[in-house]
Amino acid sequence: SNAQFEDSEILRCLEAFIMTNSKSDGKGNLETERGWDVFTLTYRVSSPINIVLTPDSILQYHKIFGFIWKLKRVARYLSQSWQEDMTAHKWSRSIIETIPQTSTFFGSLYECHLLRSRMYYFIKHLEYHFMFEILECSWVELEQKMKKAKDIDEVIQAHKHFLSHISTKILFNQTIQENSTAKHPTVLLEEMFYNILRFHQIQEALFKAQKKAKELTVVHRKLKVADPRSVGKKTEIVNLLTLPAELIREFNSISDKHSRLYSEFQAVAPDLSD
Repeated sequence: SNAQFEDSEILRCLEAFIMTNSKSDGKGNLETERGWDVFTLTYRVSSPINIVLTPDSILQYHKIFGFIWKLKRVARYLSQSWQEDMTAHKWSRSIIETIPQTSTFFGSLYECHLLRSRMYYFIKHLEYHFMFEILECSWVELEQKMKKAKDIDEVIQAHKHFLSHISTKILFNQTIQENSTAKHPTVLLEEMFYNILRFHQIQEALFKAQKKAKELTVVHRKLKVADPRSVGKKTEIVNLLTLPAELIREFNSISDKHSRLYSEFQAVAPDLSD
């Protein structure tokens, strides 16, 4: 990772740990979250740096990291889905040529590709905005102020302004009118992230089905037409590439929810929706 380019002193103070938050499974039992949901980074602060990096500021950095971490997660999954789509597209021609009945399945995937493209464009736009237009530019400004600082008070003030600015821009710490029924932007984005994870699960299932169908197609082509196994393989491939009704409903639900959440996000954060 990029950590290899950092100073050894910074790496010595940087720590990764797993949060131990638990949640209920709805039956009175507690489930411990794992993986992406509980991983975080922290920075071990000692004197005299703790004058600037106070416990409250470290907590704020945790919140920012957690949000960017989730954004990076869905961006990675959408990129992975795109790569799998490109691979599966190469398989589709040979499968359709061998078994024309499967053309319906690959035709249905077009809507899936369109939804993934819409999600990917929006997420990459957010990622660029947060990482470069906010974090990178704000960091350059902080460095300039630090170099001009005449005493520790100016350093503290510069850091407070930096942290306040990126918190406001990334975590949308603006005030929403009490009588407003609109959801907070971060709440909408959290829901969109979860919706993308649901979409990724469907993509994974479809990719595995296509991969298995490709393997069966290779076997089917080697068998003679009169071979009873040939008919069996053909039937297996057709069944494999027949979308279940519940999967179609799930996809439609995800698509509709993404459109709704995007429209709601446009209303509360129009500058980030283009």
